[in-house]
Amino acid sequence: MKKGIQTKHNIHAPINAVWDLIKTGAKWEDWLSILADSNVDGNTRTCGVPTPDGGKDVFEEIFLATDLEKTFVYQIQKQQSFPASDIIGYIQLEEQGDNTKMFWSVEMDVESDEIFNELKEKIEHIYAEGASNLEKLATVAV
Repeated sequence: MKKGIQTKHNIHAPINAVWDLIKTGAKWEDWLSILADSNVDGNTRTCGVPTPDGGKDVFEEIFLATDLEKTFVYQIQKQQSFPASDIIGYIQLEEQGDNTKMFWSVEMDVESDEIFNELKEKIEHIYAEGASNLEKLATVAV
């Protein structure tokens, strides 16, 4: 069944500083602690996700990264970290004076509501931590 999670984060840093950390898809491990590394080749990103058995790669396709709308859309084509499939993520930034509002959402197929509820809590935590780390890095970059 298709399920979605939507989050909002207030980041106390200018939108362009935050966007510069997101827009290429590279070096997300600097602010997204679930990643050990990431590599972008064209519109494909490979991310190393550490797991107890030594790590699994996640393969993503970057659909859209637009400077004008500050929107980044990606599809996770292959992953073994979460019991979900057909995953599409969206990050959109909005300027709020000297600050940034980040909307980060994901759609995915899961087998049950129970699995979704477990994933929802984990994903919301990952996104909140990522937003906090983005704020720290974007503040230093200014």
